[in-house]
Amino acid sequence: MDTGKPLDGLVVDYTEQRLGRIHRAPLLYSAARCGEQVPATWQPVQSQAEPLTTDAQFPASMGWGHRDLLSGKVTWSEGLSRIFHADVRMPWTLEQLCDASMPDDPTALAEFLSSVPAGEEPAWTRIRFLVLGELRTLDLPGRPVTGTDGRAWAVDLVARDLTPQIRSRRRLAETERESDRLRRQTEAERRVADALREAIPPTHSEALAAVGSTVAASYRPAEPDAAVGGDRYKCRLLPDGRVLVAIGDTSGHGLDAVARTAQQRHTLAGPAHEHSLQGRQGSRAHSRGTARTGRAHP
Repeated sequence: MDTGKPLDGLVVDYTEQRLGRIHRAPLLYSAARCGEQVPATWQPVQSQAEPLTTDAQFPASMGWGHRDLLSGKVTWSEGLSRIFHADVRMPWTLEQLCDASMPDDPTALAEFLSSVPAGEEPAWTRIRFLVLGELRTLDLPGRPVTGTDGRAWAVDLVARDLTPQIRSRRRLAETERESDRLRRQTEAERRVADALREAIPPTHSEALAAVGSTVAASYRPAEPDAAVGGDRYKCRLLPDGRVLVAIGDTSGHGLDAVARTAQQRHTLAGPAHEHSLQGRQGSRAHSRGTARTGRAHP
């Protein structure tokens, strides 16, 4: 009335009593001078970004809650209701939140809810809740809603569900541990396989040298980084004077193939040595029998 300038978009805290309970809400107030009168209009504050904020709650695993300290009315967003698997029209009470929190967390939750109306900074906590048998971890920042007198008449809370991130980090840690275990196992198998492979090639023995034989072997994998294979070699002097030479390849790669190679290498040498020894003994017995009878045999 004094300046004649209209008021547009003034936020006013409105309080009224309905059905024996006090209700308070912010209103967007507009007024203008019209002669000696002032026509005024007001409407509930509604942000144009509110639909976008609602849609953003789901991919971000977030939600918000509002509690009127005068009436005790609690309002939850769809995002917060989804986190707790609750009906948006029936938000949880403080008793339900305390009952759902883990045994070590109710004290921290109570201290947080007490610090928010007092305006303490920072008003933040991390609480774990058991929701339908699933452990969920929430970050809870909060702030008081104050009137023109500076007193808090409501509190706003924002909840961010960290459960998907914690679950992903846990899976990543398990994967890293499993990868590390497999890497150590692979390195151990490679060391053992290399040792076995080095023991497989034929050696230069004095027995072979005595009969004028020289043996050499070289192992070259098809690929530089390929695992050790199952190639095997055997060379030894038999009791009857012959030289046993064996070359083979066991299917597969790695420690199992090398182990089978070593087993087959020695399995082959045993019967060959025994057969040669029996043949030699048989020849000696036959020679003694010929000397007694005086008959000659080729």
